Amino acid sequence: VSQSRYPNDNGRKFTLAKLRGARLNWPSENNNNSNLDRCNSLNIAITGEELYYEQKGKNEVPFQADCVHFFSMNQLPSSKSGLDSIRERFTILEFSKTFKRAPKLERGELEADPRFLYDPEWVTQEVCPGFLNLILDALNRLFADGIDYEPIQDAFDQIQEESTHLWAFCHDLGLHADAEGRIYVGDLWEALQAWYIANGTGK
Repeated sequence: VSQSRYPNDNGRKFTLAKLRGARLNWPSENNNNSNLDRCNSLNIAITGEELYYEQKGKNEVPFQADCVHFFSMNQLPSSKSGLDSIRERFTILEFSKTFKRAPKLERGELEADPRFLYDPEWVTQEVCPGFLNLILDALNRLFADGIDYEPIQDAFDQIQEESTHLWAFCHDLGLHADAEGRIYVGDLWEALQAWYIANGTGK
């Protein structure tokens, strides 16, 4: 399918030229206005489908983004869908600990080891070998067992609830997709009204 059917998110394709031949895509910090459901170019790039980049005064050129994508965010992005395609494209890693040279323990901060910043030889000799072993072990388990999406389920639930309150309603009531299940619209509406009142929305 031609990429013209799926225009890039900002309407232009100049910035995509930077991905051509790249092995790592790690842009500067992103804001929480990013919506995973609408990042068409990114979804296509992660899937490995054909993208198009353009340069000033030149025609579009097709390419595939053969790189790993990392994105740093202070707040979770938004996603209103419950599609498995989103969960299969994105993995959310939460870094909940703060390391500082002079930590405030009452805030839950931890003391940072200055050797990570000032002693590259120590990092190379003492840290990297163990880290490489962890990666190789994880790679073997990945080939043997496949990808386990369960550890990131809570993060995706949080994204959905912050994006659309109806997801929180479904989670609180234990509602989930079930081809054999049945619920009456009237009962669902009454439950939603009661949930609004219990959360202070109906006051």
